[in-house]
Order: sequence, then structure tokens, then C-alpha cells
Amino acid sequence: MAGRLDAQLYRASLDAHRDPREQVVVALRTVLALGALLWVALAAPMGAPVLVWMRDRGVPQWCVDVVVHPLTLVARGCLLLEVVGYTYHRFVHHLGWLTPRSAFARHNQRLHWIHHMVQYPVGERYERAGAYLSANGSTLTWLPPYLLTLVAIVALHGVGQDAVLLVAALMAYAALVNLAHARFHLARDHSRTSRYLRWIADVHRLHHWDQRCNFTIAIPVLDIACGTYRSPRDHAEQLRQTTDASGTASDLINWRYLVEFAATAEQRAYISGVDRGVPEEAVGVLDVLGSHLAEQPDDHVAAEMLARVKGCLDTGGIASPRGSVATREQGAQSARPPHNA
Repeated sequence: MAGRLDAQLYRASLDAHRDPREQVVVALRTVLALGALLWVALAAPMGAPVLVWMRDRGVPQWCVDVVVHPLTLVARGCLLLEVVGYTYHRFVHHLGWLTPRSAFARHNQRLHWIHHMVQYPVGERYERAGAYLSANGSTLTWLPPYLLTLVAIVALHGVGQDAVLLVAALMAYAALVNLAHARFHLARDHSRTSRYLRWIADVHRLHHWDQRCNFTIAIPVLDIACGTYRSPRDHAEQLRQTTDASGTASDLINWRYLVEFAATAEQRAYISGVDRGVPEEAVGVLDVLGSHLAEQPDDHVAAEMLARVKGCLDTGGIASPRGSVATREQGAQSARPPHNA
């Protein structure tokens, strides 16, 4: 049973081969959704007309100025954080178009890889007692998008009450989002958690299973708008695998990048950065590849990836784990010299 699940997991980690026209549609959907929501959050194109309309309909001036307008700014601050957070998390923290083109993105992805694969991998260590763990330097990776957002707010609104309230709302909402994310990884009694928090925690757990989906933390509006939402109800099997599978789609996605595209120096940086977490996590990857190859022995791509994972561990001075399915069944027969692009 485990071998069959591992083989399914390998196939799930492969990118879907979309028709070029579908790729264009998906890209346009993402750009339009993010652009439109960013415009609403920063420029509030309907803000002033709506306030004027409310005054014309007899809403007291004090209510507009003291209640409606501040609440509008708070909502815009929360929306702005969602747009910036989704965009940065999806395109900078995870593998994608920027990976081979930006050393800055690869640095961010290495730190985030530690969060996913070592500190809070799916399974027994996904929820842990004690304080929330953060990779050294990972908090500073959010400084550039926050500074750019601050510059944009000041450029559009100047330095006044509106700008201050907008920034305050953004920072307060960011603190709540960080608290929620930390609670996702805290071992606790789930029966005492609200239904909404249990649902959003499962949404995030699916993100750790497959890093190509569910990038938002508190409200998955951006995932739904951009087509990256994966529902816990529709993916109960994947949720179950987060507790008893030997690997995840994210494991294979990250290791595929590491062994196929990363330079040798980057491989060493990944491995040295995660210390003793690599061998344990690599066992799952090797098992998944070995189980898949047991079903599909002619899959030369998987066989080469298996050899490269072993070569990457050797390059980092870490011996390949022994006793895994991959080691037993594929061994030296699939070994090829590691290739680094």
C-alpha cells in the first residue's frame, strides 16, 4: 500500500502539461486578479464617489468621516496585505519563473525550504510544542515587499491621517496573520478550535503537501481568484497523507529543482542550512522514487533524479540514507553522474 501511495505521490508532483492556450488564460487570470485587487487596495477608485453618494443619501457627515471612511481604510489595508503576501509568497518564496533568474529569489526559497522541509514537514513534526521556529534570516525576507508597499502608500496618499491608518491596519492584520500561521504549527487540542480556524489550518496543511497551491494564510480569496485554491473537502486523501505518507509533492518539487537546476554551491547551501534534517527528509524522497520505479522501471527521468539526489547528498558531505526502498531496489544500476545546470 505504501509503495502504491508513493508512486501516486511521484506522479502528483509533476507539473500538469497544460495546453499553451490554457497557460495564457491562467497567466492572464492571475495578472488581472492581482492587478485589480492591488488597484482597489491602493487607489480605492470607488472610495470618494461612494462617500459622496452616502452623504447625498442623508448619511450624517460624522458617520461618514468617523465610521465609514476609517473602516474603508482598514479594509483596504487588509486587502493590500493579502495581495502583497500572496504575490511574494507564491513567486518569491516558492519555485517558479524567478528561480533560475534571481539569486535573491533563490535565497528566499532556500530559507522557506527549511520551514517546509525541516522545521515543519508534514507528519509528526508539522505541529510542535514550544515557541514557533523560524529559519535564521527568514523574517528579514519580508522587509523588501513591506518597504515597497510603504513607499507606494506614501506616493499615492502622502503623509497624513489616511496613510497612517492604512499602514496601521496593514501592520495589525500582518500581526494577526503571523499569529494564525504560528498556531497552525502548534501542537494543541483541535476540538477547542473554531470550525473556521480548523478549516483554514487544513488549507495551509495542503500547502505544505503541495507548495503550488493555497498561498494565503487567513482568507483564501486570492487563491480562489488566481486559481490556486485547493479545498480540504475535495482533497481529503492528501490531508490524510500529511500524517502518514513518507513524502509530499513539495518534497519532490524542491528536490527536483535542487538536483536538476541548482548550482553545486547552492546545493551545499541548502544542505548545510538544514543540518541533520536532510537525511531524514531525503529518506522519504528516495522511498517515493524507488516505489515509483518499482512500478515504472523504464522511467529514466525518475531514475536519473534518484541518482542526482544521492549525488547531491554526497556533494554536501552527507551519505545517502541506507535501507530505503530506493537504495534497496535501484541502487547502483540507476546511478549516473550528478548534473548541475
